[in-house]
Amino acid sequence: MLRKKSAQEALLLSPESSSLNVQSSYDSTGSIEDDIYVELRLTASCGGVLGRVKVFEDASFTFLPHEVPGQDVVGATVEGERGFKLWFCRLPSKHQIKPVRKVECSQVFQTGSADEAKRCQVTLQQSASWGRQSQPRRVTVIINPKSGQGRSKAMFQSPEIQSIFKAAGLSLSVWETNRPGHASEMVKNLDLAACDALVTVGGDGTVHEALQGLLGRPDWQEAAKLPFAMLPTGSGNALAANTGMWDVVTAAYAICKGRTRSIDIVSMLQPPSTRFFSFLSLNFGLISNLDIGTENLRWMGNLRFTLGAIQQILQGKTHQAHIAVLPLAKADTILQDAAVDDPEGGDVKESGLRGHHPEGPPLPLLDAFLSQTSSSAWPIQLPDGWENIDGAALQLCAACNLPWLDTSFQLAPDAEMDSGCLDLIYTGLAGKLEGLQMMTKVETGSHMGMSLARG
Repeated sequence: MLRKKSAQEALLLSPESSSLNVQSSYDSTGSIEDDIYVELRLTASCGGVLGRVKVFEDASFTFLPHEVPGQDVVGATVEGERGFKLWFCRLPSKHQIKPVRKVECSQVFQTGSADEAKRCQVTLQQSASWGRQSQPRRVTVIINPKSGQGRSKAMFQSPEIQSIFKAAGLSLSVWETNRPGHASEMVKNLDLAACDALVTVGGDGTVHEALQGLLGRPDWQEAAKLPFAMLPTGSGNALAANTGMWDVVTAAYAICKGRTRSIDIVSMLQPPSTRFFSFLSLNFGLISNLDIGTENLRWMGNLRFTLGAIQQILQGKTHQAHIAVLPLAKADTILQDAAVDDPEGGDVKESGLRGHHPEGPPLPLLDAFLSQTSSSAWPIQLPDGWENIDGAALQLCAACNLPWLDTSFQLAPDAEMDSGCLDLIYTGLAGKLEGLQMMTKVETGSHMGMSLARG
C-alpha cells in the first residue's frame, strides 16, 4: 500500500484573494423566427434574461449551427458597415482525454445600422468575456520569444489567437522579454491598479520568472490577488496542462472567460539568502538531470524530455539527500502556534527568516523547524512531528505541487493545486527495464501501482 508523504510551506492564493468577477454561464441561441430576422437570447444561469438582440439576416447567409452553447461564445466582431460575426470556441468531441477547443465564427449578421451592429458586439462581449462589466478586462501579456522552440511571438500573433482576443474585446498590454530575468523585472514594476490579469506567453520558466516578480514585491499581498495564466508555447507547459489548457486556442478561450481557482505557492530557500517561489515542483536527481541536460535540444519541444528520461534511466545514476517531511495533519498544529499574517492586515511577527526575507509570505513552518534544531549537521534531532526519509540512494525525487510536470508526465496523480501540501514521489535505483516501464505508465499515473514508486 502506497502512502503519501506531505510537506507544507506554501502561500495559498485563496478564492477570496485571487478571483475575478466571473460571469454567469449563459445560453445564446440563434433561432429563425421567420424569414426576416434572427433573435439571439442571452440568458443568465439563474434564469434571468440579460438581453435580447434582434438582428436582421441577409437572405444569402445561413447561420450554422443554429445553436451554440453559451459557454463556448467569446464575443463578436463588427463586419462591414452594419454587420457582425459571433465567435466561439467549441469542443469537437466531449470524449477527448486532453480536450482542446477549435475557434469558429458564424456567418455575418446584417443589422439595421452601424450603431446597432456595435451594440450587438458589445452586448455579446460583456456577457461572454467581460464578466458583465461595462468595460473590458485589462490583461498584461508578457511574451518570451526564446521559449520552447522559439515560436512564442508567432503563435501569439497567429490569426486564430488574434481572432479570439479581438472578438472578446479584451484590453491587452503586450510586452516582450529580451534577456533572462526580464519577466521578473517587468512584473515587479507592474501597475496593479491598471491590470486585471497577467498572462505569460512561453513555458513554465517564463511563469516562474513572473512569479518571482509578483511575490517579490513589497506589496506582495496585493500582487497575490492578481490572477495569472499562461499561453503554452514552451517545452513542458505544466501549468497549462494542470489547468486544462492543452493548446494555445484552449488557453486563449480560458483567458477570455476569466474563471479562476486557487493555487498553492511554495517557498524554497537556498543558503545563504536566496529565496524562490514555485508553483510546480522541487526536483532532485533524474528529473533535474534530464531537464538541464537537454537545454541544447529545445528545438525538439516536449520530445526533449522523453529522450532525456531514457538517457537518465539507461545511465542508472543515484544521488544522496537528507530529507525531512512534515505530514499535513501535524503541520496544522504548528501553524496554529506560529506567527502568520493577519488576513485583515495586521503586523507580522519578525523572525530570523523574516529578517532575511522581508518580501513575500512569512515562513512559519521553517521558522518553527529552525527554532527547534540546534545543529545544521546531519543527522539532526528532528522537531516533534517531522519524519525522516531515507535518501541514501535516490534515482528520482520530486516534491510536487501539481499532478503534471509537463503535458505527458503525470508524476503525482493525487496532487491537488490547492491542498496546502506537496506530494513527495521518490524511487531507488531502477533496473533499465523497470525504469522504462515506469516511463510508459507515467502519462496515465498508473506508475504509482509499481513497487518501484514510493510516495
